[in-house]
Amino acid sequence: MSNIRALHVVARFLFVLVFFTALFAGMKSKPVPQVVPHFDLMLHCGVFAVLAGLWVFSVSARWWLLGLLGLLLFGAGLELWQGWVMPARTASLIDMGANATGVFVGGILAMVLARFLRQKICV
Repeated sequence: MSNIRALHVVARFLFVLVFFTALFAGMKSKPVPQVVPHFDLMLHCGVFAVLAGLWVFSVSARWWLLGLLGLLLFGAGLELWQGWVMPARTASLIDMGANATGVFVGGILAMVLARFLRQKICV
């Protein structure tokens, strides 16, 4: 198995693992406790950055943007679900913004890194 193929397989596994962990955490009736101020925003941004990066490394370049758009919709949908269905939780535009920021930052960093690694491997 080539190095690129192995990277795709590991990234896919980790993407699915992190995706369902985020889904589970978003569906819990109680939010994560605040360890430091704005801890929830750090989690939102960090998890979606990791998801975006794993997405980029798990698929070919032609699917990058479609998957990142899907992550944006997933982040917004999860927030809306919390506001509409879960009485102890609220939908937050700030959380949606943190999700989107994570997707953009993680996606862009991963795309740059993927292009760099592809050039290093192919040379």
